[in-house]
Amino acid sequence: METMELLQYLRFREVQKILDELLRQRLIDPVIYDMVLRKYQRICSQHVV
Repeated sequence: METMELLQYLRFREVQKILDELLRQRLIDPVIYDMVLRKYQRICSQHVV
């Protein structure tokens, strides 16, 4: 795995942890959770060279 891919993966995991915590505390809806996570994945995948 290249350095940039690894960094993007780690950033994604960090975002996912934050969203998981918000969902656990019921501060966001599961639909919003999925929407944000998918959008973030799409953004990350566009930046892969």
